Amino acid sequence: MKNSKLLEFLQTLSASEMKDLGRYINQASSRDSKNLNGFYNYLCKHHPEFPEKKVAKETVSKKLFPKDANSIKKVQNLMYKLLQYLEDFLVVEELKYQEGAKKLLYLEALKRHKLDKYFFQKVKHIEDEWIEKSPQGLTHLHYLYRLQEMCYLHPNYCVTKEMPITKKKLIDLSDQYALAVKLYWYLCYHHTDYHHNINSEDRPYFEDVDTLVEWAQQEHFQNIPSVKFLSLLLDSFYKDDFSNFQQLRTAFTEAFHTFNNSERNDMALLLEDACMKNYKKGVLSSIQDAFELKRFLVEQEAIIEDGYIYETVFEDIVVIGCAANELEWTKRFIDNYYSYLDKGLQEDYIALCNAMIIFQKNKFTECLKLICATGQPNPRYGLRIRTLQLQCYYELEECYDLFENLVNSFYKLLNRQPIFSDNIINRYSNFIRYTKQLQKMKFSDNINRLPQLKEQFKNNPYIAHKSWLIKKIEELQK
Repeated sequence: MKNSKLLEFLQTLSASEMKDLGRYINQASSRDSKNLNGFYNYLCKHHPEFPEKKVAKETVSKKLFPKDANSIKKVQNLMYKLLQYLEDFLVVEELKYQEGAKKLLYLEALKRHKLDKYFFQKVKHIEDEWIEKSPQGLTHLHYLYRLQEMCYLHPNYCVTKEMPITKKKLIDLSDQYALAVKLYWYLCYHHTDYHHNINSEDRPYFEDVDTLVEWAQQEHFQNIPSVKFLSLLLDSFYKDDFSNFQQLRTAFTEAFHTFNNSERNDMALLLEDACMKNYKKGVLSSIQDAFELKRFLVEQEAIIEDGYIYETVFEDIVVIGCAANELEWTKRFIDNYYSYLDKGLQEDYIALCNAMIIFQKNKFTECLKLICATGQPNPRYGLRIRTLQLQCYYELEECYDLFENLVNSFYKLLNRQPIFSDNIINRYSNFIRYTKQLQKMKFSDNINRLPQLKEQFKNNPYIAHKSWLIKKIEELQK
């Protein structure tokens, strides 16, 4: 039973949810409820670890049915029944977090029971409630459409004059949702394409972007904050022009309440990407723009999803904080928010993030000691660790041999990990190659090529940590 679907599901429940499941079973079960409750109570004692010896079918059957020849078959039947109740319970629990879906389901119930008066009253109440405070997430636009559609399709809608709904209104509402999610996924595709390789058949038709943006910029769509922001951002990416960043930032702030936290983080990553593109074009204030954006997200606690902060989100905040030289703020962020990381990742990511701050303070030996004691929970983490190591080895003359060895292992990491996109491989391969060239120049008198090398950096968009490399060139030129 240890590797059964039932126990895998039960292990994810908290202690309070496990108790709620017991109450749900008591209310919902009737026939064989005694055996089912006994089985539930037995499993409850061993939740959440479920030791193999305690939950083996033979052990459970002897405990619950010591004198029954068909005891194992009875346990199998109880497993099946309990799983059915558990699946229903999870749906009921999820409705606590899906207010929009819950309201629409209630309307369906009123309609099915022919409680027409209360159906139309509830529709009006929900409309007023959503006007006063719009729920978060683009899915809300779909709920707005479904609310009006349910009302319009009600058999007795023709007798009410309180809510004039036309087919045009339904088409407009469906367009709002379809347009918003299409803009959103076009933008998410841009970010995914940067970090992961995409099959050609999965690529959207970007020749449609002009038409899509033009459609979204119609006046009645621009009244929807999310559509206004998404269309403005997509247009900027399509034209590769982010000179309007402050306008984008303002539009994001105005639309912020309409997104859920997942959508907010996705859009913030794209705005950060816009900052980096501006920085590469020589807009030095873009680093501070990116930092202010991250600080805003932290202050709004938008980075927390389901009680967690994803390690990539956490790391990006520290990277931007260090780049902006906001080290005190970044240290406070690490100390105040590390507990939101997955417990299995906390130790490694605390070490990595503190190492980045120490590196920024030019304490290279201390930085190496910190990162050498860490593991490698994922390839992205390994990429960050090797980058820091290579930079530290470059700075420390006594690490010349270690530098050469690391260059080889770094190349192997890039080429052995299919998770890295071609973009990332190109950028970090160039970073390694140019760092190696600078290392050789550092220990020789041949620095005549430095101006030429610096010009190559500026003209090549596919170089990771370009600002650090340019800084090292300028140090050698002194």
